[in-house]
Amino acid sequence: MKNILLILLLAITSYTLCNAQKIETKNTFWGTKYIQNGNRLTLKGLVNAMEPNSEAATYMMKGKKGSVISSVFAGAGGACLGFAASRAIRGEDASWPLVGAGAGLVAIGVPISLRSLKNINQAIDLHNSSLAAATTKEYDRELAIVAHGSRIGLSISF
Repeated sequence: MKNILLILLLAITSYTLCNAQKIETKNTFWGTKYIQNGNRLTLKGLVNAMEPNSEAATYMMKGKKGSVISSVFAGAGGACLGFAASRAIRGEDASWPLVGAGAGLVAIGVPISLRSLKNINQAIDLHNSSLAAATTKEYDRELAIVAHGSRIGLSISF
């Protein structure tokens, strides 16, 4: 009975340790959340988590760079739109060229943001698949019947 409990405890422990490093992606109304071990990760935390896997780290750095660039475009476009909207609310001229510039900046930032999310998700997939490959090993097994002299036996090779 003690041996069964010990084996069960070791199996549960090894399962949780293998899945502990997996990064989960959750899409919410306010954006995408990245979770590892129950903790929310920022872009900097994702970059640190990807360091052991060079290919995943490359995708992650591309994604982070694109995220920063798209945030700059979106922020500038939002500021232009907000300034024009505030002028319209005060009853002044809405400055339509400023509205157009703001909309254009936001329109430039959206595809950059989508490409950035694609790179980040690719990095997370590579990271998670490398964990799965490291934890599940397949062994070559060979089963043979061996006869030697007057004896017969069963040989199992791993």
